[in-house]
Amino acid sequence: MRPDFCVCTFSPKNRSESAYHDAYLNSLSNILDAFAEIKHAPRLVIFVSSTSVYGQRDAEQVNEQSETSPDSVSSSTMLACEARLAEQPFPTCALRFSGIYGPGRYHLLKQAAKGVTGADHYTNRIHADDCAAIIAFLINRSMNAEHIPPTLLASDSLPIVSKGLYEWLSKYMQSEGISLEADDSEATKGRPKGSTNRGLGKRCDNQLLRSLGYRFRYSDYRDGFPEIIRAFQESGSGRG
Repeated sequence: MRPDFCVCTFSPKNRSESAYHDAYLNSLSNILDAFAEIKHAPRLVIFVSSTSVYGQRDAEQVNEQSETSPDSVSSSTMLACEARLAEQPFPTCALRFSGIYGPGRYHLLKQAAKGVTGADHYTNRIHADDCAAIIAFLINRSMNAEHIPPTLLASDSLPIVSKGLYEWLSKYMQSEGISLEADDSEATKGRPKGSTNRGLGKRCDNQLLRSLGYRFRYSDYRDGFPEIIRAFQESGSGRG
């Protein structure tokens, strides 16, 4: 098999350093080594990375040229994969997705239903449908011999303070008849391990992606969450 396009998206068995190393760096290296072994240069290899590679915490706006400063095992591994990808003699793209939400991803809704109030740091989101569409968009650009950036930040057009997102979710869920608990003790749960001190966070800038001609299906959380909230209610998870 000599594929023209390869999309690399991995998931670790757990959150340990060895699990991330095996799932991401080893897997990617095996794929790239296989291309070298068969002396085949694909037209494009996309590695699904993450905006966690940025360590900014003072509400800075970040883009593809911003300094990276990983502060966790997962983000360090992502950046190591990006470096491995950049060594290749064929076109590659490290696609940095922000926080993905979409059908069946009810974590934020369950938190909001439990009374989580969020915090004062920025959160950046992208709908799962846009993630898939962006990958297809890049492959189509490659097929048309159009430029593919070696690094691309993919996040929707409206970063929002976490507290504001939870407030919006709570109000919308209530308008759909979903009852909420008032339990402030849940307010700090559900944060990524080792990320309790986020400061003000960062704001992701998607200008490069939009300048390539991509048009978001869900430009921000207000477009994307309503149908997910309705599905959440219909699943029985949000019964009043």
